[in-house]
Amino acid sequence: MNVLILTNHFSDYTGSEIQALEVYKYFKDRNANVKILSNYFEYPLIGLVDKADIVRDIESLDLSDINLIWSQHTLICRLFHKIKINQKIRIVTIHLSSFEMLELASLSYMKVLETIFVANSEETRDKLIEFGLNRDAIMISHNCAPEKFCSNDLVKEIKKILVVSNHPPKELLEALKVMRKKYSITIFGKNNTSKLITPDVIKGFDCVITIGKTVQYSLLSNKIVYCYDHFGGPGFLNRNNYTKAKYYNFSGRGFEKKNKETIINDFNNMNVSKDSLLIDSNLKKDFILELFMDKVLNIPETTFDENKLKVLHENFPMEKKILDFYYAYRSSQKKIKRYRYRIKFLVTISAIQLILFLYCFKLYN
Repeated sequence: MNVLILTNHFSDYTGSEIQALEVYKYFKDRNANVKILSNYFEYPLIGLVDKADIVRDIESLDLSDINLIWSQHTLICRLFHKIKINQKIRIVTIHLSSFEMLELASLSYMKVLETIFVANSEETRDKLIEFGLNRDAIMISHNCAPEKFCSNDLVKEIKKILVVSNHPPKELLEALKVMRKKYSITIFGKNNTSKLITPDVIKGFDCVITIGKTVQYSLLSNKIVYCYDHFGGPGFLNRNNYTKAKYYNFSGRGFEKKNKETIINDFNNMNVSKDSLLIDSNLKKDFILELFMDKVLNIPETTFDENKLKVLHENFPMEKKILDFYYAYRSSQKKIKRYRYRIKFLVTISAIQLILFLYCFKLYN
């Protein structure tokens, strides 16, 4: 099987990039021929895929035998001159947010292509319907995660807490300072330790404070979940708030913000045997990537005719502008990194010189 994954950026441990990585690994584990085309590649993520599968030059792509295109963001129009008339390809267009413009910008022409839309939650699906999509053309992925996260381990009490957030709110950080007296707390995210979340990582903790995809990881792993971040959140997931939290993709939206004292009290008053949510195997099925991909592999193919290729061609200039922006961004980031290293080097040398000067001054006086 030949698969092409399109994603605007492939660099950091964030939602869309992790989604692309997990889909890539799903197909690689099944001996498929998989390529990733992106406007922006960078470490650490490109270090987790085969270099031969990274496509930087679209002209090197051969789409004559492509079976499936997994399209995140707006990139597919750049392929208009590589697709042949009457060629049949399964295409899924992915929506991991109800407000991301890089995703919404592709709605009009993806409708013409008669693709299948994948929404990460009921909230995103309802927003797509508001924009005129047919409900029958939308599949819900529930931000599914690899089956390897599944575990039947039971948590008896909370001792070790993992916080996964790229943007932890002030009230949570303040609460954590107090909670460290009682719990062992580890924080992963952009402003702390940046780390890929794996089953082995989750396994080492009793409770996870997070939103989004890590909630699915934790639910599959039978961990206690405190769903809270910069949007707010319900706190500990339980049977009373689960359905609403799931509707909003466990993003924290739909719930109020908490203050430091409330967060601390939530943990002080938490009874693991009564208040924790352990979902059964039937509910877990919603969150398993392998089961969802079984459905994706059975979607109808899109047959390209002159009209569909014309629509892609007409929308190419917009995608070219996005490409130009990310090329410029990549170039600026490299320059910033290069000068940052130079400044660090000069500061280090200056510090050494100052220390030597002070030492010599003290020695001779």
